[in-house]
Amino acid sequence: MPVKFVFYFFLLLLPGINVRAQSSSLFEASDIYLHLDKTVYSNNENIWFTGYSLNNGFDTADRHSLYVLLIDPVGKKLVLSDRFPLSDGVGKGNLFIPDSLEAGDYSLVAYTNAFLHGGGERPFIGNIVLGARQRTSWWTDTVIRIAYFPEGGSLVRGRVCRMDLQVTGDRVVERSYHGILFSGQDSVSEFETDKWGRGTVFFIPQQDGHYHVVLDSTNSKRQVAQDFPPVRSSGYSLQLVRLSGDGLRLGIHSSDSVSTCFLRVQRGALPLYSAKLVFRGEGVLADIDTRNFPPGKARICLLNKDSLVVAGRDVYFPGPGVSCSIRLDSLSYHTRSRVTGHVHIADPDGSAQKVVFSLAAVYTKQLDTMRFINISGRSFGMSGGNEAGHATGRFLLTDCWEDFHLPQGPSGDEDDYGRVLRNGKQLEKPEQILLTGEGLAIVSTDSSGAFELPHGVLLARPGVKIGVSVAGTDPEKYAILLANRYDSVNRLLARFVRPVVFVARPDLSGRETSATPPAPGAKLLQTVTVKSPRKAVLKGAFRALDGEFQSTTCRDWVCEYNVLNCRCHLHGDVPVEGGLYLFQARRGGDYKTVVYHSCSVRKKEDPLVIKKVAAVHQGKEFYATDYREFNPPDPEIHTTVFWAPLNSPDERGDFDFSFYTNDLAGEFTLVLQGMTERGGVSAQAGFRVNP
Repeated sequence: MPVKFVFYFFLLLLPGINVRAQSSSLFEASDIYLHLDKTVYSNNENIWFTGYSLNNGFDTADRHSLYVLLIDPVGKKLVLSDRFPLSDGVGKGNLFIPDSLEAGDYSLVAYTNAFLHGGGERPFIGNIVLGARQRTSWWTDTVIRIAYFPEGGSLVRGRVCRMDLQVTGDRVVERSYHGILFSGQDSVSEFETDKWGRGTVFFIPQQDGHYHVVLDSTNSKRQVAQDFPPVRSSGYSLQLVRLSGDGLRLGIHSSDSVSTCFLRVQRGALPLYSAKLVFRGEGVLADIDTRNFPPGKARICLLNKDSLVVAGRDVYFPGPGVSCSIRLDSLSYHTRSRVTGHVHIADPDGSAQKVVFSLAAVYTKQLDTMRFINISGRSFGMSGGNEAGHATGRFLLTDCWEDFHLPQGPSGDEDDYGRVLRNGKQLEKPEQILLTGEGLAIVSTDSSGAFELPHGVLLARPGVKIGVSVAGTDPEKYAILLANRYDSVNRLLARFVRPVVFVARPDLSGRETSATPPAPGAKLLQTVTVKSPRKAVLKGAFRALDGEFQSTTCRDWVCEYNVLNCRCHLHGDVPVEGGLYLFQARRGGDYKTVVYHSCSVRKKEDPLVIKKVAAVHQGKEFYATDYREFNPPDPEIHTTVFWAPLNSPDERGDFDFSFYTNDLAGEFTLVLQGMTERGGVSAQAGFRVNP
């Protein structure tokens, strides 16, 4: 096959990625949400998650795949990625953290196939930390930053402005701040932040003002040297004057004596309200009846006569509340004891509704409050009193602002596609493509050799790849050129996701525990997953030499923390040929990484298999530990003791659950997050484990 032809053909196959500029004057929240079991992790454990498609109810038939990737935002590197099936807007999965990853802050990004195909979807971006960092004083931090978020998107001279801001730093602790806004040497306004560093300041910007912020501590002051948003001499401004259960009032101004603009309120692609506004030298108060608006987040956009967005922000319209509660049989337990609980989810009138939720029980110190996100606040705001309403508004003005460019994929129906060549030339008639992996499937090319791989034929266990070959004679004459849309998008996301600056989490000192959580690389495993006992592997039935494991029994298993034939967890998944696993050759010895080979005689690569493509992986199961059936011989010190995704209550809104504590003592938190037809729902409950 001519090399030049192949090179140009690969250029044609690469996705035509368009970088869609997101105006920094718009506040945008994600359309995908991941409920993580926690936010602080160690090497050789899983990130368990449930994915929810937001703002679409359960009508999400066009979303069939969930893409999850872990990014090092400082190095702009994609370190882990996988894709999982999505059904009715929800899906589950896990990413295993290998011991090769260094400690630090990472970004977890999620999107669906709708994002790949230009569906206007906004990805989820969450943040986790790997390993422990010590808590330090905020005043010793070398870099303090402030992010500014003017309401409506910009500051306009002479117009009253609400501007939200957020104080961050490399090693600041969780605390509130007092700040002063200066114009030159004159104090303009003061503000207080919450413990997440978010605050609000009101002032009338002047174009000749030289603005800066000074943070005031107990015994000293510190000026934050960071660019202040520019003040425009003209333009549009937008203020939220009032938001109640039945109406919305907006204050809109234009610097032009006579001008026309268009006001639009929409939820996703669903228009809720539109109107034409005419300015004649004065501002306009727009009153909007919101009684028929669906509950949840909506976007307000102001467009000029050329249909360009000139101002905008997000608001939350509350709907009838959904009550959710978690009740435990006790608030205090001993190690390796059974916990039973009850969940109740219902409408205010007591009637049940369609709900899907996930439930996690984790060591409380692994829930870093600066990284942990609640689905209710993320997508639909928080319900309850004025304080919660202010918190929602502040959230929509800070966390919902995306100031980086989001890549968009090309048009097309499937994510994986390619072309078949025969003797380096285009086909003259269709050929059959054979897919081998968990089963067999056949797809056809068109007359030119082009084909697409439907997501439904790519389902497989974690680690399995799908072989792609031509089901015809003389396979050596064929070449298969493969491409996918998500690979290019993942690389672009790794470049555009900005580094995260959050407070340091508390160190895991073990003062509240009977056993200290192991440091990364320690011998103790970080999970317990026993569903039922199984007979131990016979001595001499395996051998591990030079980093390879050759099985002779066909009775191997891999626990959910990637340990092959784990002595403490006698249940797991079937290992994948060629997979990388941890293995302990003798009790008390070190865990080493080995390449697994099945008990059958290793075969040479099938000559018919020309290419391999990544599968849509079905996530592992988190098996509830039952110490009545098996007591592991080694200490069990893992910080996630229970993970149950994709649950639904009965017709009365009730759901019962149970699990076991392990050898880790201290404070634990149960976190429930889920999706109803009215929006997000969440609840928490705490309990203590005594030695």
